[in-house]
Amino acid sequence: MKKRNSIHTLALASLASLLAAQAHAQNIAIANATLTEGNTGTVNLDFPITVNPTSATAITLSYSTSAGSATAGSDFVAVTGGTISIPANTASAVARVVINNDLLVEQTQESLQVTISAPSSGSIVTGQALGQISDNDSTVVSIAARSQPEGNSGTAPMPFSVSLSNPVQAAFSLNVASNDGTAAAPSDYTAIAAGTVINFPALNQSQALNVAIAGDSALEGDEIFNLVLSAIAVPVGYSASAISIAPGAISGTIQNDDSVNIAIAGASATEAEQQLLRFPVRLSGTSDISVSVAFTTVDGTATAPQDYTASTGTVTFAPGETTKQILVPVISDGVFEFPEQLSVQLSNPLPAPGVNINPTSAIGVIGIDRLLFIPTLNGFGAFALLVGLLGFALVRGFGSRE
Repeated sequence: MKKRNSIHTLALASLASLLAAQAHAQNIAIANATLTEGNTGTVNLDFPITVNPTSATAITLSYSTSAGSATAGSDFVAVTGGTISIPANTASAVARVVINNDLLVEQTQESLQVTISAPSSGSIVTGQALGQISDNDSTVVSIAARSQPEGNSGTAPMPFSVSLSNPVQAAFSLNVASNDGTAAAPSDYTAIAAGTVINFPALNQSQALNVAIAGDSALEGDEIFNLVLSAIAVPVGYSASAISIAPGAISGTIQNDDSVNIAIAGASATEAEQQLLRFPVRLSGTSDISVSVAFTTVDGTATAPQDYTASTGTVTFAPGETTKQILVPVISDGVFEFPEQLSVQLSNPLPAPGVNINPTSAIGVIGIDRLLFIPTLNGFGAFALLVGLLGFALVRGFGSRE
């Protein structure tokens, strides 16, 4: 009877000891963690681990990671069979995951999981936690302005590059269209219709866009058309502000590569009253814009204001005009003179480049109109004067032979 009571007492003591041990067993749990990534280097995402109650001895356990929407290798450093040591009498620890910072535009939040297991003592009551990485990156879509000579015929592509300041992890699209500036479609370039789509594959930072430029042989100013981006189709899960468009229209400049020539020809007139030296000025080539050239008179053997009226000014050719005149008034001074010369010089062609001058000057001749002193004599007097002049010439010639 005593032996049976002893066994019963021992069983009760063992049960009490077991229950006491269970009452003081450590409950181990892991909690979720979040952070916002940076742009360079790495940052630690720490998952809190709690131990309740604390243990009089150190506890070790294992942990590992698994990918969710975050990608192991690029977004975080994967952990397999990692070890966590919790010192004695310590109520908390962390499971650390290294996050890779970058400039890549990603989903607003990406996730991964951490699992703890195999504690050396105690029991795991929450063994899995969710880690969320908030993306802080953005990108700007832009097009660099371009300029290009138009060419003389046919069409040629003007290449534009549509680029992103930072790459985007997912594919997306946006629209592009052109509109006229000083250049007009279709005569100067081929328009890009509204709603034309540009597709960016995942991780691609540049797309080509070509605009066909029409060549011609007519002189014109440099002309501009504009490209406008719009309507970004943001990928699912991305912030609406993650992809933006650089403000303002982007210009394409069609550079004129054509020219015309302005030439001046000589003129002549006599010294009679109301006479004008008429210098022809001609334009060769086709011009769709007004062109001009400055002119000025320059003394030769003829001098202003005695022989002619000095003149300066500008000759302007409107589109379609090819011939102009520069008029220089001749002055009659009542004195017998041999033919005299002056010149008209051209300069400052506009637009420049685009207008050439060749030749740059021309001669004007003021000829003998009449022997101005002879009409003042009667017929006999004029005849006598003429005979006298001939006699004087003969005497001079005879004397020179002696």
